[in-house]
Amino acid sequence: MKAYTLMVLFATQGLLCGTGYSTENQYNKDITVRLEKTGETVQGEPIVVTKDQAGNLYRKDVHLIPVNYAGPDVWECKLKKGESYVIGWRAAKGWFKKKLIGYCSAPFTANKDGQRVSFGPGLPATFEYDLSKLPKYVKKFPAKVILRKIGVNGEHDYILRLSVTAKRPGIVRIKDLAAGIYYLEATNILKRQHRHEPFLYDRRKIRIESGKRCRFDPIIPVLDTTVDPGDVTIRGKVIDILGKPLVNREVILVVRDKDGGSQRELFYEIMKTKSSGGFVFKGVIPNRDVSVHCSGESRLLTNNSLPEHADVSVNIVVGRKRIKCLPGEAFLPLVLVDKDGKTIKIEDFKGKVVVYDFWATWCLPCIRNMPKINALAEEIGSDDVMFMTVSQDTDINVWKKKLADEKWDALSHGFLDLTQNEYDYEMPGIPFYIVVDKNGIIRAAGNRSSPDLRNEIKNIVRTYNKKKTVK
Repeated sequence: MKAYTLMVLFATQGLLCGTGYSTENQYNKDITVRLEKTGETVQGEPIVVTKDQAGNLYRKDVHLIPVNYAGPDVWECKLKKGESYVIGWRAAKGWFKKKLIGYCSAPFTANKDGQRVSFGPGLPATFEYDLSKLPKYVKKFPAKVILRKIGVNGEHDYILRLSVTAKRPGIVRIKDLAAGIYYLEATNILKRQHRHEPFLYDRRKIRIESGKRCRFDPIIPVLDTTVDPGDVTIRGKVIDILGKPLVNREVILVVRDKDGGSQRELFYEIMKTKSSGGFVFKGVIPNRDVSVHCSGESRLLTNNSLPEHADVSVNIVVGRKRIKCLPGEAFLPLVLVDKDGKTIKIEDFKGKVVVYDFWATWCLPCIRNMPKINALAEEIGSDDVMFMTVSQDTDINVWKKKLADEKWDALSHGFLDLTQNEYDYEMPGIPFYIVVDKNGIIRAAGNRSSPDLRNEIKNIVRTYNKKKTVK
């Protein structure tokens, strides 16, 4: 019988004494299943757990199903007909006995009495990660290497986590592994404040083969020091909230991948600001999202801002206050600019109910929800109720182009220029909505969907109109 693809189940030795198992199945009938081992492995015996227990072997309440010896390489166990199970291997001695319940088969369903199931635990393997030959610019140690075993239920079902820290260049080894698919994560980013320092950012799936020494070379990020045709120049200044230039501050440019996370395959040298607070990155690859970081502040430039040959400017304001947005508190005025570059002062909106929609052109949920907000503005907007979008983009030209391409005419639009604002509201993410009454008091705030927002706004407007009628 064809052996099932093997997966590994791990736990401490003290977790092997559980009893009982799930009885949820469509037949509720005990049948006898014969387990037949194929191929070489270390000395030991099989264990059986229900499929839903396969990823929980670190828990004290894991349930093991009794298995009886029935002859050389053959065992029998009583299983529930219609239930799905996996087979593990419990080693008899050595490191396995302490750490490993072991090599888990692919799930199988108990179908009939006398059913035979073949499984092949295989021999232990060794993982090796070669950090002995690194580029000259790679200087950061220690480096942490982590392996996560992917379980029977899919890529995000990790049933084991092993880690090794390399304090100097060399070969990193993890021995006595079971065959199967692992998720490798290797990084020298051990502290949050170092998360942008480039050296190693290797994250991928790897296959460990039974009984073999499996060596992997790290994915070392490439330092981009050349200026190629079409490359982009990014320049700017680092200033405080009063506009004073900040000197000798480190500015970091991080390339972002298509999913929005930090990409480490390519990086640029850290720049320091000059006496004017200025910095410049030359030779940046075009048509990619990048973020510029300095002193805890960051600005995102999307690929729309960085076409070939682009020369863009971005200012970073350090020291802005973060203010909580709380209903019942006064809405502090922000300075915005409109599409024509004219200043919009929010304090001029007193006497109206104002709905502020904080968004950005790179935010897909914002874009998807904008037509709904526009429709809501068409429905209940008036001289007394207005809707103002507040863009958090870095590139004002990208924002203008997006507005020109869309028909969101029921909304007023403003661009948040950070150089003119000493504070910003704390937000868990965008889109973020703030509803302010005619007296400038916040009445509702949050990541609201349009139906909820509609009800909140209508209630506020209804209350406003009642008070207006009474007067």
